[in-house]
Amino acid sequence: MISVPSLERAVRTHVLFRAVNEQIVTLAAGATDVKLVVCECSREDCIEALELTFPEYQAIRGESSRFVVAAGHELEEIEDVVEQRPRFVIVETRGAARHLAAEMDPRER
Repeated sequence: MISVPSLERAVRTHVLFRAVNEQIVTLAAGATDVKLVVCECSREDCIEALELTFPEYQAIRGESSRFVVAAGHELEEIEDVVEQRPRFVIVETRGAARHLAAEMDPRER
C-alpha cells in the first residue's frame, strides 16, 4: 500500500505535468495536428514526450482523474489503465488519489 505522503507526491507530479501540457495546448491555440506533450506520469524525473492531437488531449482532460502517460509508466497502486493506444496510455487515478487529482484540477474550480 502506498503511504499518504507518497500518494500526495505522486498525484502532485501528475498534476504538475498536466499543468505543463495545459500550457503547451494553450500556446498551440487549438491546432488539430499532432502535438508533443509531456508524459503525465508520477515519476518526477520523467522527460518522455508523447504525440497527441488537440482533440485527443481534450478528451482525456474531460476527466480530472485521467492522465496520459507513456507505456510502462503506470502506477498500479493508485491508478488503472483505461485505454492503451499505440502512442500513449490513458490512466485513471482511484480512491484518495482520484479525490486529490480533482481538488488540484484548475478546470474543476
